[in-house]
Amino acid sequence: MAPELPVAFDPTDPGTNEVAIPLQEFLELRKTAPVHWVEQAPEARAGFLDTGFWAITKHADILAISKNSKEFSANENGVIIRFAADMTREQVELQGVMLVNQDPPDHTKLRQTISRGFTPRSINALHEVLVERANKIVDDALARGEGDFVEEVAAELPLQAIAELLGVPQEDRKKLFEWSNQMLSYDDPEIEGDPAIAAAEILGYSMMLAADRKENPTD
Repeated sequence: MAPELPVAFDPTDPGTNEVAIPLQEFLELRKTAPVHWVEQAPEARAGFLDTGFWAITKHADILAISKNSKEFSANENGVIIRFAADMTREQVELQGVMLVNQDPPDHTKLRQTISRGFTPRSINALHEVLVERANKIVDDALARGEGDFVEEVAAELPLQAIAELLGVPQEDRKKLFEWSNQMLSYDDPEIEGDPAIAAAEILGYSMMLAADRKENPTD
């Protein structure tokens, strides 16, 4: 039974999600076509070698796929299913170094390494540091009297926490924030910068940081 969907329905289309999250369309897919091929317009499939993607809408199916890395790869095309219209295949493949885009055993090995920073002892130590920083962030904002709440308060504490967890010097946290925004917000007109260049900057910075940690081990 073919699902009754809007013409050329593509849940990755930013225009679709600007109007509303397509909950009814997802409901229709779960009822009639829980495994559904979405044919995409040429500008929507930049960087990929096919003409669309399979939309999986049932929880049980998604769970089964997530546990089966032998037949379903996160590394082959990555987990992001839509990029900017000028994205190249080489740029898509470059993102394979990210943890979220890796398959076992590489993913497992890297995850085990990262998990060492999330032991109860590490989290408790981080909590004490972040309480002090949260108080300082709020005090500084009050002292200024006015400013951008999202940038100066809401985003600042998570940014400091991530930098602390990754061992990134606090003075470099703004760089990571800007590069991450440029890399992931290619369709946001308020964000300037080339996503590919930002991704390369993050990769280069990470390799430099890793080399330094290897030479000068810390917690």
